[in-house]
Amino acid sequence: MPQGLRHMIFAWLTCITFSHPVLAQDTINLTYATYLPQSFTFVQVDDWFMNQVTERTDGRVQFTKYYGASLLKALDVFPGLSQGAADLGTGAPGYNVDMLPLSSVIQPYITEQVDAAVQAFIDLYDANDALKNEWESRNLRLVYALAAVENTLWSDVPVTTDEDLQGMRIRATLGIAQSLDSLGATPVALGMQDGVEALKRGAIDGFASLPFDLAVQVGLHEAASHGNDAGRMGVYGIVALAFHKPMWDSLPPEVQQVMEAVAAEVPAKFLELTNEAVSEAVDTLLATESLSVARPTEAENQRWKEASAQQVWDQWLADMQERELDGRPVLEQFIELVRQYEPDSGYTPGFDLYEQRKAGD
Repeated sequence: MPQGLRHMIFAWLTCITFSHPVLAQDTINLTYATYLPQSFTFVQVDDWFMNQVTERTDGRVQFTKYYGASLLKALDVFPGLSQGAADLGTGAPGYNVDMLPLSSVIQPYITEQVDAAVQAFIDLYDANDALKNEWESRNLRLVYALAAVENTLWSDVPVTTDEDLQGMRIRATLGIAQSLDSLGATPVALGMQDGVEALKRGAIDGFASLPFDLAVQVGLHEAASHGNDAGRMGVYGIVALAFHKPMWDSLPPEVQQVMEAVAAEVPAKFLELTNEAVSEAVDTLLATESLSVARPTEAENQRWKEASAQQVWDQWLADMQERELDGRPVLEQFIELVRQYEPDSGYTPGFDLYEQRKAGD
């Protein structure tokens, strides 16, 4: 057999023999990290997203998942992603305001419709160069944002007027803390679990800055004897799934396209899972005989808003100005987008749903 022919046959056999390893090398393995437990709705959405990406790429993209701060703690998710400690992850920008200041634009009293807030922030990221730049300049590429549902307030005494708040020591964070402070309460900075334990011990008088569904999941309805929606302060923060941008940029275009297609379906999936979680939480509250739900009147809600909303928003704008950022266009654009989506909202706030079901009984 001529030597050239032997070389051709050898090359052909080599391609057949090593074709499987070559395909295996084409598999994309990505590391996901979050400080949240897998049981939380946000992480259930992330799991759905990642499972869909794996399925729609025929298994080409695989994920190794680290839940519950097993790789990155709450304060470390976005700094860690920025440095490539994980390929993608979910964190709360509110924990990294120095790093992502404009992303704290979701303030109390803007909306109670969590799905409107989610879609508005996603649109804002695409439309506002300043917001997008604060992520991408830090090696982060936002995939999608989710919002915590409306704020709640839990205590051992009924709180239905601003007079009831005077001097109360209430665990609170972010804009909720500022609002309660302006209404006469004393905000106390505690982590979630420490705050629950402090309420049980009587070291604090109340607990706020926790969304309706998660508040029930962590047992605040058992730690307190009274609960309500704190004057309808509403949605007050986001969590977000982001990529280490160099990793995102290295992905093949067809994989990026799949991820973007799945991400576009996330708001609907988030609403579905959120409605399920809130519904389950309502059922739990209805079965909790030790809990009393007494809410401020609509007139009282309006008093709380008039007394504190603009003050909280102005403080946020001042904080942005101190960072040499113009927050006003971002805030105004976000509110405008929220108002566009609110009429078609498919979400019912938790205590509204509670009262509807209670009245139905």
